[in-house]
Amino acid sequence: MHYELIILGVLMLHPAHGYKISKVIQKATGPFTRISHGRLYPLLNKMQKEGLIICLENEGSGERQARKYQITDAGRKRFHDLLMDTRSHQYDYQRFFLQKVAWFPFLPPEEQLFLVEDYIEYCQKHIEHYSEKVGALCRNELPPVLSQHALTMSNHSLKQWKLELAWAQELRAEIQNELQARTQT
Repeated sequence: MHYELIILGVLMLHPAHGYKISKVIQKATGPFTRISHGRLYPLLNKMQKEGLIICLENEGSGERQARKYQITDAGRKRFHDLLMDTRSHQYDYQRFFLQKVAWFPFLPPEEQLFLVEDYIEYCQKHIEHYSEKVGALCRNELPPVLSQHALTMSNHSLKQWKLELAWAQELRAEIQNELQARTQT
């Protein structure tokens, strides 16, 4: 889903070659994530078979022809469905949500707000979890040799989730202001 979202997002902007798509994926996923050609091109072929993208005429000659891909109406629908999905990949949803925010210009503010509200709830659940964990560690419910490191890690995670929540709340305020400005005009 993660790569599929990025691929479809790139193609929402304009048709692109596989090489360009791989560069965008690399920039979007960070310095330690690489998508190999052995993974990208089978995924592009699969998406083509599913009717999400089409391959435009090959450019170049000989063995090394560059393929340019374009999104279809079915691909646009799939892109929207992926953006609006809030239940898949709960374990790693923070990373997926960051990717979704990059594509918010393709969503109306009401749908952006829905996603942000859901993410705020996701952050709050993590804060609740780590707050309870810190409390349990402070009550010495783990062996002392483990509790200090676990407490440090849990406090660190708690701080991270509080920052994430604050950012999501700022994002919500921006979207709400946009909606309010739209209703006043």
